[in-house]
Amino acid sequence: MVYPENIEVKIGFDKIRILLKQNCLSELGKSHVDEISFRSNFKEIEKKLLQVKEFKDILLMENQFPSNNYFDMREVVLRLKTSGSTIGIEELYNLFLSLQTCKDIQSFFGGERKDKYPNIYELVSYIYFRKEIIIEANRIIDEKGRVKDSASEELSNIRHQLQRLYGSSRNKIYDILRSAKKQGWARDDAEVTLRNGRVVIPLLANFKRSVKGFIHDESGSGQTSFVEPIELFETNNKIKELETEEINEIKRILLRFCDFIRNDVEALSDAFYFLGLVDFIRAKAKFAQKTGAIVPLLSDRKLINWLAAENPILAMSHKLKGKIVVPLDIKLDAEGRILIVSGPNAGGKSVLLKTVALNQYMLQCAIPVLMREISETGIFQNILIDIGDEQSIENDLSTYSSHLRNIKYFVDNANENSLILIDEFGTGTEPELGGAIASASLLELYKRGVYAIVTTHYAQLKLLADSNENIVNGAMMFDTENLSPLFKFKAGKPGSSFAFEIAKNIGLSDEILKIASEFIGDKKLNFDFQLQELENEKDLISRKLAEFNNADRILEETINKYNSLYQDVKQKEKQIIFEAKRQAKEIIAGSNRAIENAISAIKKSGADKEVSKIVRQDLEDVKVKLDRDIENSEKRIIKTAKKEKVAKKVEGINILEGAINVGDTVIIENQNTPGVVESISRKNAVVNFNSVKIVISVEKLCRIKPPKVNKINNSSNYGNILKEIHHRVADFSANIDIRGLRVEEALNIIKNWIDEAMLTGHKDLEVLHGKGDGILRKLLREYLSKQKQIENYCDAPIELGGSGKTFIKLK
Repeated sequence: MVYPENIEVKIGFDKIRILLKQNCLSELGKSHVDEISFRSNFKEIEKKLLQVKEFKDILLMENQFPSNNYFDMREVVLRLKTSGSTIGIEELYNLFLSLQTCKDIQSFFGGERKDKYPNIYELVSYIYFRKEIIIEANRIIDEKGRVKDSASEELSNIRHQLQRLYGSSRNKIYDILRSAKKQGWARDDAEVTLRNGRVVIPLLANFKRSVKGFIHDESGSGQTSFVEPIELFETNNKIKELETEEINEIKRILLRFCDFIRNDVEALSDAFYFLGLVDFIRAKAKFAQKTGAIVPLLSDRKLINWLAAENPILAMSHKLKGKIVVPLDIKLDAEGRILIVSGPNAGGKSVLLKTVALNQYMLQCAIPVLMREISETGIFQNILIDIGDEQSIENDLSTYSSHLRNIKYFVDNANENSLILIDEFGTGTEPELGGAIASASLLELYKRGVYAIVTTHYAQLKLLADSNENIVNGAMMFDTENLSPLFKFKAGKPGSSFAFEIAKNIGLSDEILKIASEFIGDKKLNFDFQLQELENEKDLISRKLAEFNNADRILEETINKYNSLYQDVKQKEKQIIFEAKRQAKEIIAGSNRAIENAISAIKKSGADKEVSKIVRQDLEDVKVKLDRDIENSEKRIIKTAKKEKVAKKVEGINILEGAINVGDTVIIENQNTPGVVESISRKNAVVNFNSVKIVISVEKLCRIKPPKVNKINNSSNYGNILKEIHHRVADFSANIDIRGLRVEEALNIIKNWIDEAMLTGHKDLEVLHGKGDGILRKLLREYLSKQKQIENYCDAPIELGGSGKTFIKLK
C-alpha cells in the first residue's frame, strides 16, 4: 500500500517513468513502463532486480544482443482471432522481423549464457511458438518487405505477364515520345509519367492533338497536356487487369498465411509480451548504466542502511548545471527505527526525505538506485508520506488540516511493516500546539512499530529521542563560519534552525534581530545551545562507555590468553619434569648396575690391586658417561621447549628475528603463505605472493626462512589473500569527501585512502574538498607533492567541480 494516490508525482517517480521510456526501443517496452507498480513481495522484487543486474552485464560485456525490430504486433495478432480476418503486407513484414528477433534472443541465451544469465534465461525458456511460422513468413516476404514472386504459382504467372507487358508498353511509348520531341511537340527534357494510373507522355498544349490518344490531365499552368497514345490503350488495359489480379492474389496469400497461424494467437501474444518485457528490462539496465545506479544488497529484515545515496532526479539536474550532489548516509533499523531530522531552512531536510522516498519506491518497483553497492535495504509493505502542501480551496482544507488528515490516516493504517516519511512535522499552526500534537502522534506511531523519518524544527520532537528507545536524532550540517548549509547529514545529534544566524547573513538589521531576541527571551534563545550541550555530554558518555567496554573486552581476552598460556606452560613443565625423571632413572639405573658390577669384581678378585685399578677406571668412565648423558638430556629438553615456543608463533614455520630487508622471505601475521619483499618505502613494503603484489605495513610482516619447494601448501592461504584483496577492491571507493574535516584529520584519512588505493590497484582518484578559503586544497596539494607514489594531480573540470575537487593519478 502507498499513500497518497499522487505519491509518484510528489516524490518525482513520474520523471523516472519518462526516463525509462526514453531508453525503450519500442511501444512494447513503453507499455511495460506504464504498468510499473509498487511491489512488496521480497522474492518477486529480488528476481526482477537480478534480471536488471544481468542485463546491465550484457550491455557491458556482450555486443551481439539482438536490439532491432521490436515491433508492437499485439493488436494485429489479436485481430486474427476472428475467422476470415487478415493482415497487410507491412504488418506481415513487421511480424516476421519481430518473431525473428524473438528467435535470435532465444539463440543468444543458449549454451553458456543460460548459466551466466539464469534469471533472464528463465523468461526465455517459457516462450514457444512454431518455427514454421517464421519459415512460412520468410517464404512469402523478401528482405525489403515485398511479397515474393514465388509466394504462389499464380502470382508468379501474373508478374511474368506484367513484366512482358511493361517492357512492350515502355518500348512503344518511348518511341512515340522520341518522335514527338523531334517534331517539336514535346520539350527536350520531357519524360514518361503516370496519370490516373495510366502511362502518358507530356506534350506541349499547342500540340496535344498531334498524337492520337486520350488526354488525362493538364499542368497547373496549362502549358502541358498528359496524353495516353491510342497505341497503348489495349496494353495498358491489360496491365490494369493484371495489376488488379496481382492485388487479389496477394490478398489470398495473406489470408492463407493468417489461417495458417490463427490457432497460434495465444503463443504469438506471449512472444510479443516477452519481447516487450525484454525491452523493458533493457531500458532499466540502460537507465542504470547512464546514471550509475546499482542493485544494493536486499534484506528480509526491515532496514535502510544506505551509503552515499543520491536522488537520481536531483543528480541528473545538477550534472547538467555542473553542480555536485552531496551523497547521504542513512540508517534505519530495529535499534533506531524512527529518525528525527532537524537543521536549518534550505539545508537539505526535504531533499533527504525525497531521496529516501524515491529510492525506496524505485527499489520496490525493481529499478536500480543511486548508492554504493554495499548498501543494504529491506522491503516494506507500506510507504506512507506527507510531503508538500495539500492545501485545497475546493475542499476547504488549510495546510495544517491537510497534514492532520494525513496523520490520522497513518495512525489508522500503519503497522510494523510501514515506512512513514513526514516533512516539517507539525507545521502550519501555533508552534507549541503543533509541536505537542506532532509529538503525541509520533509516539502513537512509535507504539505501532513503524519505521519513520520526520523532519522538524520543533524542540518537543527533538527531545523524544532522549526518553524513548529506538528514536534517534539527526542533523543537516551547517557551516557556522560562512553561515551556509553543507547539505551533509549526520546521525546522532539534533540540528539547530540557525534562524538568527541566517537572518543576519541575509542582511536583516541588528535592531530587528535584537527586538526578536527580546520577544522570545533568553531561555528560548539558548534552548538549542543547551540541547546541543546535552547531546555532546551524551556523546562523551557513550564514547567513554565504548572505551570502557573495549578495555574490559581486551582485559578479559588478555586474562583468558594468559590463563591459557599459563596452563600450557604448566602442562609442558609437567612433561619436561616427567621426562627428566625418566631419564634420571635410566641414568641412575645404569650407574647402579656399573657400581654393582664393580663391587662384584673386587670381591671375586679378593681386592686385588690390579683389578681394583681397572674397576676404578671403569667407574671413572661411567661418571664421564653419566655427565654426558645428563648434558644430552638437558639439551633435548631445552630443544623440545624451544620447538614448542616456535610452534606457538606460526604452526610449521620458524619466525626469524631481526629487521626485514629487500629480498627477505616473509609472511603476513596470522597467515602462513610466504612472499618475497621487493621494495620498502618508509613503513610500507611491496611483497610478491605467487605473482600477486600487495602493499602492506612492515609491522604486519614476519621474517622466515625461505621454504623448500613443495614443502608448504600455499593454495588455501593464497586464496585467502586473493579473497582479502577482492573484498578490499569491492569495498574501495575512488571518491572521497573531506569537506568540513579538520586539516590533520583530513590528511590522515587521505594517507590511509591512498595506501588502500595502491593495495587495491586503483590509479584514478577524486577528492572533494570544496572551495571555501582554499585551505584544505592548498594543504592537500602540499601533501601530494611530497608523495613519490603520486604521478600527477589537478583540478577537476569546471562542470565536475573545478577547484572544489582534485583529480589524483597514482603511478
